[in-house]
Amino acid sequence: MKKQLITALMLGVLTSSIFVLPMVTLADDFETKINQSKDKVDTINAQTETANKELTVIQQNIKDIETQVTQLFTEKRTLDQEIVDLNGEIVKLNERIAKRDGQLKKQARSTQINGKSTSYLSILLDAGSLSDAIAKCQAMATLVTANHDILVAQQEDKSAVEKNKQSLETKSSELQTASVQLEQKNDELYQKKLAQDVLLTTLAAEKNTEEDKQEQLLAEKAEAERKAEAERVAKEQAEARRLAEEQQAQAAVQTISSSVSSASSTVLAEVPKNDLAAPNSATASAIISEAKNWIGTPYSWGGGGPSGPSEGFGEGKGIVGFDCSSFMQYIFAHSGITLPRVTTSQEYAGSMVSTTSLEPGDLVFFGSRGQTYHVGLYIGGGQMIHAPQSGDSIKIAGAGGASFGVRVL
Repeated sequence: MKKQLITALMLGVLTSSIFVLPMVTLADDFETKINQSKDKVDTINAQTETANKELTVIQQNIKDIETQVTQLFTEKRTLDQEIVDLNGEIVKLNERIAKRDGQLKKQARSTQINGKSTSYLSILLDAGSLSDAIAKCQAMATLVTANHDILVAQQEDKSAVEKNKQSLETKSSELQTASVQLEQKNDELYQKKLAQDVLLTTLAAEKNTEEDKQEQLLAEKAEAERKAEAERVAKEQAEARRLAEEQQAQAAVQTISSSVSSASSTVLAEVPKNDLAAPNSATASAIISEAKNWIGTPYSWGGGGPSGPSEGFGEGKGIVGFDCSSFMQYIFAHSGITLPRVTTSQEYAGSMVSTTSLEPGDLVFFGSRGQTYHVGLYIGGGQMIHAPQSGDSIKIAGAGGASFGVRVL
């Protein structure tokens, strides 16, 4: 029997699932955030470029207006000079008008004082002869014509003065209107320029914020990669420890096998053949009884059972310990039933049953089939006996939370 047990242990694959450490957020997550931030910076750069182009147009318009204002001031200076010149001409015209008025008034006074009539009838009556009358009429006609010319000149000068005044007033009004319009347009452009300056300042601040965010994300990414590398190293070290423990367990099993084989050969040689009896059929009660014998045994991850060579593993015989699956393998092997070594293989060692149909002696598994992480022996009454975890020992506990059962018997 012991030889069968040791053979079963030797044939078991001494492997166990390695607990995978939770990983930190990896580079892909940070790359997504960094790319989103870069896209935002590109958008800000495009907006800044557009704003700068608009600002260039506004500045050019302001420059054009300033040129127009300069031209307007030049025209105004020219107009002011024309006004000065025109006022001088008006003064001269007024002087000529006043001088003509003086001549006309003087002539009128002379006629009154001398009693001379200015009518043709009076001239004819006063003439001493026909030739004298003709000469006086001609003189009179010349005087009338001269007076008429003076009056016409007076009227033309006055009209010229009025016309020049209106022209200057119109031009002055036009310059004033143009000046106001340019000033308003200039104010509007400066307001637009101010708005563009504010926009560019805002965009620059947003860009700086995003670039700072990128630097922070890059730092966080580097830290995440450092942690991931540390976890990878820890995983490799854990795997190395597991392999070392597996090699130690295999060496222990080989030692037990050799010792037990030797002891069994000696015992069999000393016992008559007639005293040898065939092993009894394994029963649930026998398996449960054997499992209870190991209550209190420390949990050992990757452990394969006792280290002593003889049956009962009595005083002076050390204990390697069990993990959950090696404990099941051992207690079933003790009753002559061979189970695979690891949990995921033991799932298929019998018929699958629901947790509501469990019977004593069934295996109970935790986790989805094909990916289970723990196994125990159902002993009835909603309880199981199992090897829980590192730092704990084999004990009886509730089987609540089990996913399914497997009936080996």
